[in-house]
Amino acid sequence: MQTKAYKDLFDLISALAGVNSFTDDEKKNIVDFINRRYLQAYNMSPNWVRYLTVGEERNVSSFKIGGFSGVYAPANGEYYKYGKLSDGTEIFVPVDQLSQVDPSNRFTIFYRKSGGVDINKWTWTKATYEKTAEGIVTVSPVGIIAESGDVDASGAIIKYESPADVKIWDWNSETTVSEPDNFTVEQSQIISTDETHEVFLYSKPRASKTEINEFIRVYETKPLVNESAREYDFYTNESGASLLNIVGSTPSKAFVTYKKAFTAFSTTYNNVTTSTEEVPIEFYPFIAHASYADFLRMDGQHQKALVEEQTAQGAIDMQLERNDIISNINNATTRFSTYVNRQSR
Repeated sequence: MQTKAYKDLFDLISALAGVNSFTDDEKKNIVDFINRRYLQAYNMSPNWVRYLTVGEERNVSSFKIGGFSGVYAPANGEYYKYGKLSDGTEIFVPVDQLSQVDPSNRFTIFYRKSGGVDINKWTWTKATYEKTAEGIVTVSPVGIIAESGDVDASGAIIKYESPADVKIWDWNSETTVSEPDNFTVEQSQIISTDETHEVFLYSKPRASKTEINEFIRVYETKPLVNESAREYDFYTNESGASLLNIVGSTPSKAFVTYKKAFTAFSTTYNNVTTSTEEVPIEFYPFIAHASYADFLRMDGQHQKALVEEQTAQGAIDMQLERNDIISNINNATTRFSTYVNRQSR
């Protein structure tokens, strides 16, 4: 998409002010004004095409660990169902994998074996990984933290579909870990705003997903391709989007339409005249006139500042109207509703 260089934006503000150069303090203020107005423009609409991602596959967590501190604090967080390893062992892994891996390349997992005496037992452990060949990843459990300890009337281990269902955990003394007073394993079905999985479980490194600022729509399957896709209701909290209308067990994947997170300009006052950092073209006139209006207010020229503010508002209103037109002629962010159903078409 089209952009302008940051130095051009600063030159335009200088031209509006009618000066050839600003003092260092004035440059610092203008840099702050630019970032402030950039954020303001970003927040004016969820439909900026530049920041919109449609139907991206994301992991859905099945449960959340909390209550650990110190060396085991990285175990806290959301976990999703990865599936089964080559030997049939079921496995749950962290959504945020980067924060999990320790210096020895170990990370926290939950697994249930496909056979043997522990076939029904969930084991909570540290594990190592090795990418032995293209498409093959070997996960080796080490340092067991705890195992599910629920038994039925006959003394047999109770089989649970998820570690979140376990009521009693048997803590392993070999790990020198005692159960924290506030330890919790809570069921959740959350799509995290941050998702990192470049560390393990893939034969080729995969980059972390873009951070989500605003969840717009969430689907069960890939949307807006050939067929209708069932759409989830959800609510958001500090962890991400919690899915509501789940049918059956918690899915391991969902497809999200979202607005990408905001990133302020990194240009500083000492390189404003040479910076080639990219400024979105749709925000360019607004940022220039609005930042100049802020500069005028700082200088006590409130009447002139009002005129520049109006000019800036007119510039961004034109872009917002364009956004409305684009939104009205496609359904990437528009949800169809009738009195009998609500689903994407």
